[in-house]
Amino acid sequence: MAVYGNIGPFDNTVESFEDYADRCDAFIVANDIAEARQANFFLAMVGADTFKLLKTSESESVADFIVRLKNLATHCDFNAFLLEALRDRLVSGLHTRFVKTQTQLLSTADLTFEKAKTKCLADEMAGIATREHIDAGSSGPQSQNSSQNQTRTGGHRNHSVSTSYRPMEDGEPNVSSSNKDTNEQYVDSVNTDESDLHYGLYHTLSGVKTNKPYLITLVVGDTNVPITMEIDTRCGSFHHFEHVYKSSLAHYPIKDTNITLRGYSGEKVPVIGSIVVTAKYGGSSCRMDLLVVKGSRPSLFGRDHLSKIKLDWENIFVVSEPKPAKVGIQNLGNPVSPTLENLLSQNQKIFSSREMGIKGFSARLRVKAKSRPKYQKSRPVPYSLLSKVENEYEKLIKNDIVTQVNYSEWASPVVHVQKGNGEIRVCGDYKALNDCIEDEGYKLPNTNDLFAKLAQGGTHPKVFSVLDLSGAFNQLFLDDESARLLVMNTHKGLLSPKRLCYGVKTAPAIFQETMDKILSGLDNVFCYIDDILIATENENSHLKALEAVFARLNMHNVRLNGTKCQFMKSKIRYLGHELTSEGVSPLQDKIEAIQKAPRPTNVSELKSFLGMVNYYGKFVRNLSSQMQPLYALLQHNINWVWSDDCEQAFVNAKNALASNQVLTHFDPNKPLVLSVDASPCGLGAVLGHRYPDGSDRPIAYASRTLSQTEKNYAQIEKEALAIIFGIKKFHLYLYGTNFTLITDHQPLTKIFGPKHGIPALAAARMQRWAVLLSAYQYNIEYRSSAKNANADLLSRLPVGEASSGDPEEYFVFETVLMETPITATEISKHTDKDPVLAKVLEFTLSGWPNHCVDPAIQPYFTRRDELSLEDGCLIWGRRVIIPSKLHELILSELHECHPGMSRMKALARCYVWWPGLDKDIEDKVRLCTQCIQVQKAPNPEPLLLWPWATQPWQRVHIDYAEVKGQNFLLVVDSHSKWLEVLPMNTTTSTATINVVRTLFARYGLPIQLVSDNGPQFRSEEFQNFLKSNGVDHTLTPPYHPATNGLAERNVQTFKNAFAKSSGETLGHKVANVLFTLRNTPNTTTGKTPSELFLKRSPRTRLSLVKPSLQRKVEKRQDAAKQQRDRSSSVRQFDLYQPVRVRNVRGGKDRWIPGTIVKVKGPRTYIVRIPGNNRRFVHSDHLIPDDTGANAMAGKPNINSPMDADVVPVPVNVPQTTRELGQSSNLDQPGPSTTSPVVSGSPVHTGQTPVVVAESPAPSATVTRSGRVVRPPKRLEI
Repeated sequence: MAVYGNIGPFDNTVESFEDYADRCDAFIVANDIAEARQANFFLAMVGADTFKLLKTSESESVADFIVRLKNLATHCDFNAFLLEALRDRLVSGLHTRFVKTQTQLLSTADLTFEKAKTKCLADEMAGIATREHIDAGSSGPQSQNSSQNQTRTGGHRNHSVSTSYRPMEDGEPNVSSSNKDTNEQYVDSVNTDESDLHYGLYHTLSGVKTNKPYLITLVVGDTNVPITMEIDTRCGSFHHFEHVYKSSLAHYPIKDTNITLRGYSGEKVPVIGSIVVTAKYGGSSCRMDLLVVKGSRPSLFGRDHLSKIKLDWENIFVVSEPKPAKVGIQNLGNPVSPTLENLLSQNQKIFSSREMGIKGFSARLRVKAKSRPKYQKSRPVPYSLLSKVENEYEKLIKNDIVTQVNYSEWASPVVHVQKGNGEIRVCGDYKALNDCIEDEGYKLPNTNDLFAKLAQGGTHPKVFSVLDLSGAFNQLFLDDESARLLVMNTHKGLLSPKRLCYGVKTAPAIFQETMDKILSGLDNVFCYIDDILIATENENSHLKALEAVFARLNMHNVRLNGTKCQFMKSKIRYLGHELTSEGVSPLQDKIEAIQKAPRPTNVSELKSFLGMVNYYGKFVRNLSSQMQPLYALLQHNINWVWSDDCEQAFVNAKNALASNQVLTHFDPNKPLVLSVDASPCGLGAVLGHRYPDGSDRPIAYASRTLSQTEKNYAQIEKEALAIIFGIKKFHLYLYGTNFTLITDHQPLTKIFGPKHGIPALAAARMQRWAVLLSAYQYNIEYRSSAKNANADLLSRLPVGEASSGDPEEYFVFETVLMETPITATEISKHTDKDPVLAKVLEFTLSGWPNHCVDPAIQPYFTRRDELSLEDGCLIWGRRVIIPSKLHELILSELHECHPGMSRMKALARCYVWWPGLDKDIEDKVRLCTQCIQVQKAPNPEPLLLWPWATQPWQRVHIDYAEVKGQNFLLVVDSHSKWLEVLPMNTTTSTATINVVRTLFARYGLPIQLVSDNGPQFRSEEFQNFLKSNGVDHTLTPPYHPATNGLAERNVQTFKNAFAKSSGETLGHKVANVLFTLRNTPNTTTGKTPSELFLKRSPRTRLSLVKPSLQRKVEKRQDAAKQQRDRSSSVRQFDLYQPVRVRNVRGGKDRWIPGTIVKVKGPRTYIVRIPGNNRRFVHSDHLIPDDTGANAMAGKPNINSPMDADVVPVPVNVPQTTRELGQSSNLDQPGPSTTSPVVSGSPVHTGQTPVVVAESPAPSATVTRSGRVVRPPKRLEI
């Protein structure tokens, strides 16, 4: 077969490898080489010398060489041979300066890639340390003398020591710095001459581009201060920067030094001096010179001291995964407490701007009644900004800050503000919307009240911290209805923001209310919009307060701006005041603009000064007479001569304007007025109160000069700048309140008017300022310059320094940086560095052993037959095995949107695995505060019953109920369920005790009383009352009404019955309800409460429906009586009447004669029969005896002793219910009645009258003839 062309081996001196590869491709196509043979062909043709090219260069570090090897290996299909190939290429590719290391590696048995890598990296730095040690021992007196009168240059003139100063990155902590490719500047050449070994420059880190600096910690000084230093052998000296010296070593005196330091670019680094300190590291220590250098960078450990302090190189150069950089936090107290550092490191999340958004709260805007939706058209965008604006829209949508909508009744135009770096900021113009929004009822805190709370305990706090919230309003999400109100109309359609926007007038009050709720219940913590103040008496309590605040902020995902936070300071500025352990004092800068105002140099400036004096002159007595020397200079024929009298008058006027006679204290209840003015050289602003008489009194003054750039502004921009200056200066007073803004430039009343939209054609600077002003509630007024004299003076005689740029800008939207998703490339990278997975990877490639004793490898050993490798990632089945460093990030990704434990496990089983994954998921969900907040309540515990009370009133349950504003006290007996309801006018402890005391007097003292945790029940007064009466008081757990279920059930029962009850009065309704409940059988006991409590059944109206046994018996008795009375007659006998008595004792006479001597009852008598015998006889055994002899025999015989005892007795005749003709209601027995019967008078019983004799009164006497003699009735007057 013919061969077309000739390739030959690769020669790097003739052509590049890319050209050689192109020729190989052409050769393969021309000769139609099969794909299976192409690799073999290439390896055969490339030549053996090509493989030798893959080695470290003179300037390349071992770390970079390893990275290069791994990157090249990703394109090769080494599979199980990967680690072995990397090992061989690393050892054979070492530079000639690593000959000794290479020899040692080649002689090492069982050499692995990991061992070779560690050995090479350590020897790279250890070799430099060895050379330094040799250099230090060989230096002689000559070299020392030669360096005395010259700059420290390593023994050679005109060669300065180079030190590496790395620029700090934004947000990076001040403990370390990271090299960036664009900022690394190294020494161009290295002099390897033997004469240069004493102070030669060594590239220990030459070419190493790593994100992790090599750090050590030395214990320095007599106070054993630990200081973290960065090893930099390019630096010959050992020095600290000024901030380290001031915070830890300020007690050491600084000595002068002639050493000069220069950076890489040749700039001179200022040296303050040197100090002599003792440094300790490990087990070694020595005294050494330490240079103090200006600046705030990390301390450097130079090569000069490597021979004095033995470093642990093996641990220093261990390759490990760098930790994420801490968020930049400044303004820490000095010295920094280790506990504070630990607390801040544990709460780094709240200082991050990623995933920012308050959870658990949302902003809600309320529209005024009868307000009609306002839909404003979009504004045109300049063609030059069109692409940038559209890119910003896409960025906002992508970061989930705004969302596109198709329709909205409300829409506000957009202002596109171009920032200094060329980017576009999107701002909504909500001036028209603000007129339709209801003001919030939640007011901002009163600063006076806030400061008064600082000393409530009688002592002033001594430790202060101020936390600044990042983005403020942008952290608070909007509810759906409010988001519709804030829709922005753009040329690309409608955009609806998801977060509260700057420029909405109610935003401060809404955000204040949200923060107050988040921080509620925390002691020593105060919040004013986005500034949180923590003030405590000592550091321990301060750290606890900080920890509590961080916990709340973490719970609700509130983020802080670490660069603006201040921690654990003894003196701090807050809300325009200075807070110290001595108390609260106003800042002096309020009057600094007046006190430091320069003296006038011409008539125009003097007129401005006198105009302000006259403006406030009415508040100072005799001020005009004191100003006479100044008024004299205004005369036309007087030369300008500033005399001592003028100076004295000028000073007196300034003192008067800054005195209490003119100045007034800030009062949040009084209207605020901000007067501003601009002159060609400065800005002035006066904040004051407007009083009912129309006068203004100043609270504070402010002024500053214009910068050279600002002096070139147009006059309208200068006047606008004065407004912004005043707004910024007095922001703490003005924000969230309605104030009056006064300017002497009338066009600004239209441009900045609160009811006018932001002009689309205004300059970008004016648009930006208009957006800033849209967040304030104000009315703007025009006042001529002559009437605006108070601000005019401050602008013409400014004292403040010029601003370095535009005023601070406020942003409507702050971009939220989202976490970058984890890719297979990152997993592969971390798999190589993971100590466990690196072994698993090696076993998977080269084969597994028969036994495994390492418990960390055991989970993988059991799955060894199911493990595979794909693109450097370990795969188990279809699930990627995640390195330990990425576990938390993967868990966070799985936990996105908080799907719950089961769904997280199901999702994880589709993608990832590591040992203990299920347990980690369970812990993640169990410890997630957001998941806890929405977690359902657990299943209730098994029912635990109260022991049944065996006696009435043994245990009572008590509770309060409210029905339509009326309070009732309910008391329930546990034994009988007997209910007492008592209306209460007040629910105080005293009123409760009075009612309970009455119940105790009525029913006795219970053994136990059960109640909830109401204040009247927990009061000491109520507790003492029960204790003094021997009653055991049991309180139920808070918010668990089931424990006091008997009382709670009766409360509901009473409320329902009371609502349905009919009655004219409150007492009538309660009586009806109680009567029904007490006489209704209880479902638990089966009996009525009355039966168990009263031991009887009360009579009710329903009792009438039951048949009556009494009525049945009486009815039958009446029937028997009527049957009996048909053959009977009523017989009555008088006293001494002759009668015949039936002989029932035997004898020949059936009827025996006798005389009635005593009436015993209605039907019974005492009869005297012959033989002076007396017999007790019923009327049925008597018949009248009408014979004359018998009648005479009936006369009383006074001579007979028997007759003397015969005395008439009164007889009470009982009358039955039927005889009296009472009601048929037989269940209620009527009262028994008795009627005294007068002798001879009939007794009416409903039938035949009966005559009953009446016995004489005790004072009556009986004569011989039997006549009864009674005393005469006398009239008693």
